[in-house]
Amino acid sequence: MEHLPSIVFFLLSALALIFLPFFRLPEIPRKWLIFAWVVKLAAAAAFIGYYNKSGLNREVMDAYRFFDDSRIFFEIKEENPEAFFQLLTGIGGGAEADLMAGNRMANWNLGKSYNFYNDNRAMIRLNALLMFFSGGDYFFHVLFFCFLSFAGSVFLFKTLRHKFEISPVWVFAILFFWPGLIFWTSGVLKESPLWLGAGMFFYGLLSESGSLFKRMLVLAVGTVVLLMFKIYFLLGVLFWLPFYLFGKKFITQKRKIYFSFVALAGLVIIFSVWFGSEPFRQMLSEKQRDFILLGRGGTYLVNLNNSDTLYFPVVNGATIPLKMLPDSGQVAMASAASGFLWQNKAEGERVEAAPDQGPYLLLMNLSPARSFTDIPRLMPEKPASLFPALAHGLFNVFFRPHPLEWKGVFQIISGLETILLLLILIFLFPCLSLSRIKGLSLFFFFFFVALTLLALPGIITPVLGALVRYKVPLIPLFIFSFFALFDLAKARLKYPRAGRFF
Repeated sequence: MEHLPSIVFFLLSALALIFLPFFRLPEIPRKWLIFAWVVKLAAAAAFIGYYNKSGLNREVMDAYRFFDDSRIFFEIKEENPEAFFQLLTGIGGGAEADLMAGNRMANWNLGKSYNFYNDNRAMIRLNALLMFFSGGDYFFHVLFFCFLSFAGSVFLFKTLRHKFEISPVWVFAILFFWPGLIFWTSGVLKESPLWLGAGMFFYGLLSESGSLFKRMLVLAVGTVVLLMFKIYFLLGVLFWLPFYLFGKKFITQKRKIYFSFVALAGLVIIFSVWFGSEPFRQMLSEKQRDFILLGRGGTYLVNLNNSDTLYFPVVNGATIPLKMLPDSGQVAMASAASGFLWQNKAEGERVEAAPDQGPYLLLMNLSPARSFTDIPRLMPEKPASLFPALAHGLFNVFFRPHPLEWKGVFQIISGLETILLLLILIFLFPCLSLSRIKGLSLFFFFFFVALTLLALPGIITPVLGALVRYKVPLIPLFIFSFFALFDLAKARLKYPRAGRFF
């Protein structure tokens, strides 16, 4: 049976939810957790259905691109076991094995700019490992990634359930039913291992239950997962971690005002130092340029003669014409075209391609993004250009897509999610208190991590659909930062008829 691995995994996951102690949440009935898993699977079905009906080329669909590349990767095992092992482990891999992978897989060589770890390769390797168990059954991979993110929510619930005065049911609702979170962590995407890594990292760091050895082990594994799949999230958390540890140890009732002032001043100083650094501005500018080019669409080629990556923009609504070279899987120019080098320091360096020029490896052939929007351009030589970009970016993160931009089902869902966030904050605001000394350092920690990691993609990302995904792990943290200041006594005075819900 083609889908037997998926059926077996589904049954095993159901048994794990019922019998494994890890999935026992003291304040939450078991049937609620099982219902959350059913909702998760429904979100996975909606995720697959959305991409299948999107009309996009499968090669550029986020839902399939890592899985499809992993199938190609797995085929190398039969042709060249040694190269397969080198590529899978990264041990002893030479240029020949890397070229073999790059020539066959569209995403192998993407994502290695700016000296960060190539998380695309991590996704391809993980899916290739799963091929040993799935036999190429896509739904097995979907279930596996759903289970990863579900486990991440369990870790976070166990970490945070006693950190706030608000009922743990609220924490459970945010972690297991927040629309964007359950949707974007229910497919074969990086967001699923990111959420698992975040859950494990915060459990090891903040949890007070279990042995020290267990917490340190979970922390170490979570750190490795974040390093492999979303290093920017780990860097953002580590940047603010010393501030949290200092506040937790030294903050008192008398020092809370000073601590709050220092925290806000620190935020201003840190952003000023970052934005005052020309190398940092240059990196942001280059990253913003790449996102703008991806959003505008175009053709991305690797010149196999010198390994340069070239970008040819859309002209009159169409990508450049290419022709396939026989028996090679490579392409050449069908006519003359004008483009420029991509992912290089000399922005705008022009490249002129003549007819029949090649051979090239086709990386991507993209139409303009449907949710592309203009954003203020960063100029490395002009530090002041960051301020309109930052303001515009935060507006996009928190308020877009707004009702006038709602065109599709998922834009409507994203917009309603934004309205829900605002309603929650309005509801919570009268119940917040700085007298919760234990929660003050946690508030600033989560708030600064979320704000920093929301601001950066807001500055550089012109595609609202991509921005929605960057928000996935950060909006829950943003909400939890206000939960940390929630005062139960004030809430019962403000909402006397709703007191039992807190």
